[in-house]
Amino acid sequence: QWTKIKVAISPSPPTTSRKTARRAATQGNLSDIIKATLKAARKGRFEDAKFLVPQINDQSKRDTCCIKAAGNAAEFGQFEIVKFLDPQINDQEKRGTFCIKTAAYASVYGHFEIVEFLLSHINDQPNRDTCCINAAEVAARNGHSKIVEFLVPQINDQSNRDICCIIAAEEAFENRQGLEQPYSSIYEFPIIRYFDNRHFEVVKFLVPQISDQCKRDAFCVTAAEYAAKYGQIEIVKFLVPRISNQSNRDTCCIKAANSGHFEIVKFLLSQISDQCKRDAFCVTAAEYAAKYGQIEIVKFLDPQINDQSNRDTCCIKAAENAADNGHFEIVKFLVSQINDQSNKDTCCIKAAENAADNGHFEIVKFLVSQINDQSNRDTCCIKAAENAANNDDNTRATALMLAADAGHHELIHKLIDLGASLHAQDTRGRTALSRACQAGHVRAAKILIDNEADASHRDSQGLTCAQLAQRFEQRQVLRLLNPAELSDHSEQDRRLSGELHRLLSDAGFTEQRAECQQRLADWLKGVARVLTQDGRRMTGSYAEGWANSLVQVNGRTAADSDIDWTVLFAGQKFHLEGGCEKYKDSCRDAIPLQVNEGHAQVAVGAGQ
Repeated sequence: QWTKIKVAISPSPPTTSRKTARRAATQGNLSDIIKATLKAARKGRFEDAKFLVPQINDQSKRDTCCIKAAGNAAEFGQFEIVKFLDPQINDQEKRGTFCIKTAAYASVYGHFEIVEFLLSHINDQPNRDTCCINAAEVAARNGHSKIVEFLVPQINDQSNRDICCIIAAEEAFENRQGLEQPYSSIYEFPIIRYFDNRHFEVVKFLVPQISDQCKRDAFCVTAAEYAAKYGQIEIVKFLVPRISNQSNRDTCCIKAANSGHFEIVKFLLSQISDQCKRDAFCVTAAEYAAKYGQIEIVKFLDPQINDQSNRDTCCIKAAENAADNGHFEIVKFLVSQINDQSNKDTCCIKAAENAADNGHFEIVKFLVSQINDQSNRDTCCIKAAENAANNDDNTRATALMLAADAGHHELIHKLIDLGASLHAQDTRGRTALSRACQAGHVRAAKILIDNEADASHRDSQGLTCAQLAQRFEQRQVLRLLNPAELSDHSEQDRRLSGELHRLLSDAGFTEQRAECQQRLADWLKGVARVLTQDGRRMTGSYAEGWANSLVQVNGRTAADSDIDWTVLFAGQKFHLEGGCEKYKDSCRDAIPLQVNEGHAQVAVGAGQ
């Protein structure tokens, strides 16, 4: 069983691979030999490689083949093959290229012995520096700290060493695996996709190696900002204290303030010594936290602001962000922290505008109630209403468009007065006038036109308002839009009117029957007055009762029809609901009457 397993996991038997190599060398062309050499290097077939390389007679092509084969061998850690290939390269310049490229390949996969061997074979110092820089960068990217720690001290030129440390540290930070777009500037960081202890060890080694303090500070500032953004608190704690210049350190902390990570915010604040800058940090961090609903951070930062004016400024700005995004609890907290009533009013007005713009009604109601000055409250309501008027939904329909859809002409008047845009378009390119014309609301369309809405506007299908009205058979709207064509429809109107008259007559609604009903009504009214003999005044008629009691369209009353009239007694007052605005005191204690099927229920004073 052991023999079977051993055969299964071993490479091809030497005899087989050697036969393949010999066949390529004797029967194949130069291209076949090179392909076989590259494959042997990748698979670790040392004997094959030793046999094939000498078969390439052209020295230039042999050098090129060895460089490529060494890359394959280095990738898979085939140290013996790399050592064999190095002396096969005759051209000294190409050998330098060989060592630089192969060392980079080996560094990607952490093959330390290969890197060490190759570097020892580079005599030219500039080439050694280039080899170390390139290999250190890719080793840092992949978290191979041992290789990085070996290569950096080998760089002779200090300026090159600093550049190497900065770029390698960025590579460790960035870890480019999976990134599609490379970056160009050494101070631009893409998203940190993956960062573990191996990469952290690399960064911890590299940062102290940067001798130029200005460059070190610049790196730490940028790196700390991105580490804070992605919640890498250990890295932040390592980098910030290494910024030697306190002003730069403060700047770093303020830039990283909007990390949104509570522990990082607390740490960064502790690193700022200047109180003014602490206040600036708190304002920036609180604005960001309020925007994303992080109430614990907001509550922590507010009392840290020493200057009351700065605190009020912080609360105002943060409340705007919170209201904009619907974070009610944060808004309530921030408003309560403002002592100056004038500042509180300012805060409420600005926050209410943002809340109204995004449809957060409960926040608007709360903010309006917190404004002490009536003039400021009016200003707040007007501005909030203006924002709400121009707000749109997911189809980009504004309040004015929705009012036009429903034909609410009074609301349309109000919205226009509040500054609602007549030219705003929904996702289908329709304006409020377009939608009013489509829905057939003549009065709404007239108000919009009177306020200079563009009737010639075309929607996304290229249809004007008139064409929309025509498509949906809105003839009254067409008359409004094209008054010159009114005469064209007069004959049709006369025809339709005659048809309606004929149908009503056939159903029993005739002029003679109406006259008869009116005479009956007058006679009934006279009979009622004689019977009561108390000077009652009655409204209503038998004819009205007849019209209101129909159960079918045939001009006849139903068996249970009743004829109603209203009797008004002298000295008794009736107050119509909502109709006594000028005389509120006279009806303050009036008892509302119950209404049943359209009739007010009173104890006395009426009859049927």
